[in-house]
Amino acid sequence: MVPQPRYQRAWDLPIGVAMGWKRDILSTTMFVFGALIALNLSSFDKYEETLATGGTLVVNQSMVDREAKRGDINVIFVPCNEIADKKLMNMVAVGALLTALPELTLKDIEKSLEAHLPARHKHLLPKNYEALKRGKECRRNPVISIQ
Repeated sequence: MVPQPRYQRAWDLPIGVAMGWKRDILSTTMFVFGALIALNLSSFDKYEETLATGGTLVVNQSMVDREAKRGDINVIFVPCNEIADKKLMNMVAVGALLTALPELTLKDIEKSLEAHLPARHKHLLPKNYEALKRGKECRRNPVISIQ
């Protein structure tokens, strides 16, 4: 049996992104998350229970029509579809998640994107950076579209 790591805080747990794909939900390899992004209702329904107590759940408010069932988690509703097009709504959600994870900064995510994005997609970085910023700002300011 493989020993499971011990986590001191909810944000020490892995982060998962759940999104629908052709009516099937992509599988995840971990069963407990410290933070989770649910981009649609089926992902929200399936993965809400996999979040650790005190964890953070970012939900695409544009696609989910209910509140969270659990009261022991932090839930951030973000209208991702109103802020950006489908190709960027995941970046909006990541930006919103940053408001709950003080250890990560916008600059950290931008550096990571730049380091891992293939050269043929580097021209997309400015739009991704803008979507991250809008997601982070959406909790303080009205929704402004970048489509």
